[in-house]
Amino acid sequence: MSLLGLALADVSPMLLEARSLALGLLALVVVFIVGNRLIGPSSRTPTGSDALGASDLVPVTDLKAGMLATLESAGSSGIVTRPATLSMIEKGALVFVLEEAPLLICQGSPIRVTVAVDRSAARFQTTVLDFENRLHGQTLYVAVPEWSEKIQRRDHFRVPVQMPTVVGPIERDGAGDTFSGHIEDLSGGGVRIGVPHRQPAGRLVRLRLPIEEMGEPYVDARVKFTSCGTGETSYPFCIHCEFLYIQDSTRKFIVDHCNRVQLRSAKSDASLTHRP
Repeated sequence: MSLLGLALADVSPMLLEARSLALGLLALVVVFIVGNRLIGPSSRTPTGSDALGASDLVPVTDLKAGMLATLESAGSSGIVTRPATLSMIEKGALVFVLEEAPLLICQGSPIRVTVAVDRSAARFQTTVLDFENRLHGQTLYVAVPEWSEKIQRRDHFRVPVQMPTVVGPIERDGAGDTFSGHIEDLSGGGVRIGVPHRQPAGRLVRLRLPIEEMGEPYVDARVKFTSCGTGETSYPFCIHCEFLYIQDSTRKFIVDHCNRVQLRSAKSDASLTHRP
């Protein structure tokens, strides 16, 4: 083989390695740019036309290790959602642990975080400080935002109930298993259900409402977030859901049922109060 051939043989693997590295860096740059457009910049105090109002914004002071969260970042085909757990709070950083497939991110990538706090949720936008990919999952370090949006808007009153139910995911390919749960509170706009497994925010589910007056007991809903179990049932998690595509007649059945539950509770309290 000529000297030129030997030289080219030595250079070719180097060129292939350089090309692979360049493509990897290009992919991260694309994700970063798309992420800034889809997720937005890091959390800040809103001003002007994008202000949410003082009642919606709260300082990030109620977060504790062990809280469940949902992380959203930009992927090649849109927003990618992953369930996570807040592992610890360091000075200037929140540490989240993902047990599922890692997010395709880099330092400085924008990310949207929703953390379940009691019966509400804190949502904020921030940036990735660092990350560690593991064999199964990922550890993510994100900047602590100054403010978060408290998600607790309700157009319908809720009442505590004890109702068994069945929940099944609504997927285009029919993937996902149906599982049993227990409805812990109910309103005309949504429901809180004790469940055996965490469900990612945004998942569409079909659930059974055992209300006698309803001819069709199944309704569709969207999971807003997952929190730890309340202890009212044996289930370790609760999913907070909002109803979708619900007819006015069906909503009326639900609201009427809530009114009856509330009335029975009031009568029961009154009888205990006046008991000699």
